Amino acid sequence: MRVLEHKKTIDSSGVYDFVFQSQTKNVTIDVKENINVTLHLIFKEANNFNLKLKFKNNEVKLVNVCLDGASRVKQIFDASKSNIKALSCFNSKCDSFNLEANLKEESNIELDNIIINKENMKQVYDFRINHLSPYTESNLRNYAVTDNDSKLVINNTGFIDFDCKKAAINQSTKGIMLDLYSSIEANPILEINHHDVIANHGASIGALADSDLFYLMSRGIPKEEAERIIIEGYYRTILDKIEDKDLKQEIEKRL
Repeated sequence: MRVLEHKKTIDSSGVYDFVFQSQTKNVTIDVKENINVTLHLIFKEANNFNLKLKFKNNEVKLVNVCLDGASRVKQIFDASKSNIKALSCFNSKCDSFNLEANLKEESNIELDNIIINKENMKQVYDFRINHLSPYTESNLRNYAVTDNDSKLVINNTGFIDFDCKKAAINQSTKGIMLDLYSSIEANPILEINHHDVIANHGASIGALADSDLFYLMSRGIPKEEAERIIIEGYYRTILDKIEDKDLKQEIEKRL
């Protein structure tokens, strides 16, 4: 993997792995028109990282990994005529994450987030998707777990501008709290300025189902292992979207 410089232009299709370290705080990635890319963005060390990505007529697969101490990460996507599939994996090392996507000219984005906070800290995650042209679409799915008196706030904002007919927003947050003192706060926000659109959101937050735990423990599986099996199954479908086997294994070890 390479350490990313302050600006990077990608002019050919392929897979690009980048590491963000303390000396790389403000970065722009410009993907040239009519190419397909896979981006693996690995955030390391405690720092504030600001990243802007520009897409035009691109097919994009993107994986964010914040597992080693990235204090605050902010991303902005500017997309025209592009299809983006983004997946983010966070553990307790990431204090906050802010992602804003600006969708233009029939662009669409699928954004799946795995967020695990188990170290007695408060984390804030902000996701904002702006629909700035007609026929744009966004699907945002969060999968969150808290334990050990941890606090997690997830803000999902979907914005549809004036004259953006046939735009579509779908938001969902699923959360599991493993102790009585942890919390997950999901705040869905919809700002709609056109009548001919689709916009919906939902949240499901609670403890592990006692019946699931009892089923596994009745077969001789200790409680901690039973919890791990249930939680892993909870986000397994998301991890399985990562095509790079080495990267997926590294994430699995740290979640």
